[in-house]
Amino acid sequence: MGLTVEALGQARADASQKQLTNVEFVVRDLSDFNETASPESFDLITSFDAIHDQVKPLNVLKGIYCAFETNTLSHDIKNNWHVIKKIIRRCSYFQLSKQG
Repeated sequence: MGLTVEALGQARADASQKQLTNVEFVVRDLSDFNETASPESFDLITSFDAIHDQVKPLNVLKGIYCAFETNTLSHDIKNNWHVIKKIIRRCSYFQLSKQG
């Protein structure tokens, strides 16, 4: 999900070129995500350099918390935070490297 048609348009084009069929890109304002998120609907939720750009970032975080499956990866994150931090750091570095 994202706020701009341009960014998601590029993501859609990339997914189409790679023939990915298990991904969807949606333009949506998440200001009310704390109220509209489907409970326990995702096993994994990622966000890179995006939450702070939202109109109501706390509502987005509350929605993510609601939408996260309680019996899956969320239980592993607490005990494996050192691994998760490494993954996030590498993804962030890769993103910054691509931007120049």
